[in-house]
Amino acid sequence: MMLQQIKYAIEDIRERKLFFASYFLQILIGLLAVSFLFSSGIQLFSFRQKLLHFQNLDEIYFMKDVTNEDYLNNSLFQSPTVRQDLFQFYQFLKTSKGFTSYSFYAEEGIVAPLTQSKKGEKKPHPILYIDSAFQNIFSLKCTEGTLFLPADFEKKASLSPVLLGANYRGQFHKGDIIEHQYEVRGFLESQSFYLDPKKTNEILYLDDAVIFPLILNEASELGALDMAINNTCILTKNPASLVEIQQKSASMALFTYEFISMEQQLHAIIQSELRTIQLLLLPMSLVLALCTICMISSLFIFVQKRQREFAVHLLCGCNMFLLVFRLCLQVWLVVCIAALLTGFLFHELSVTLFILSFSVLICLLTTLPPSIKLLHTDIAQILKRSE
Repeated sequence: MMLQQIKYAIEDIRERKLFFASYFLQILIGLLAVSFLFSSGIQLFSFRQKLLHFQNLDEIYFMKDVTNEDYLNNSLFQSPTVRQDLFQFYQFLKTSKGFTSYSFYAEEGIVAPLTQSKKGEKKPHPILYIDSAFQNIFSLKCTEGTLFLPADFEKKASLSPVLLGANYRGQFHKGDIIEHQYEVRGFLESQSFYLDPKKTNEILYLDDAVIFPLILNEASELGALDMAINNTCILTKNPASLVEIQQKSASMALFTYEFISMEQQLHAIIQSELRTIQLLLLPMSLVLALCTICMISSLFIFVQKRQREFAVHLLCGCNMFLLVFRLCLQVWLVVCIAALLTGFLFHELSVTLFILSFSVLICLLTTLPPSIKLLHTDIAQILKRSE
């Protein structure tokens, strides 16, 4: 009997191919939107949790270089002692007792074994150079291996340690040697991030990043010294420290700085993420509500039209619960296929589990009203009408 009802449910779907195809597409779009919202919500929650760490720190300022371009190109960068001067200023930013700081700079590059090829073209990936304080400020953690050690920032080793984003797990392992130059130290947690408010108000995730320790000295390249200094952020409760930095730079005839608090940027990032979720919430809710209402109406009509057929099944020994099973199976098959496809597209266990649970809720809401109607239908009346 059970197998027969499954067969009948599949035949019911075949008889109304266009309707169920339309329902499948609507449910798929709705589930994709829900998955995106759920994934974004998790990321936003994780981001806000990490921001709590910022609240326990001193206020963070980023250094905005407003130095005249002509002076930089024709005077400062032409000085024979520019590297030594820049490194001395960098050391001042790192060792001053009046404030703390962290430094980094990012670029795009290609480390051949880490590069994903598409149609023969190598796709660059983000490369990040960070100091030890950066690891603490953004609460970086490894799921495998360890973060950089203090010794990693002192001098270059024969094999440079490298941290890889979460997306490289499985492709490489801790201790792997890449191009005879780099040793994999560890893999960051999924959705690890950092902020670069001078360039963007977006959250910059590190899942595809390749991260190296920032090692600077008087012999370092001018570009590396310049980028590290001008991507340094200052943590202080005393605004007088910012004046101290400006005066130190001016006394060395280096850069002219303005300082901008990151507090507004952090607030803007959170608001931007919330707006994205809110903009999708209304249309997604409408799509799912319309799908559910249309399917409920369709099942009511289906029950009404198939009363004679149901009566025949009941006369042949079928029971009402098997008829309800046939009714529900039409919806469950379509929704489950859409849910599995959505989970496959997102590749996130938490999202997949949520979507499966949400799909169960949709199925229950859709099939419960017509099922109750069918169960409360007077069997004798159905049989009488079928005569």
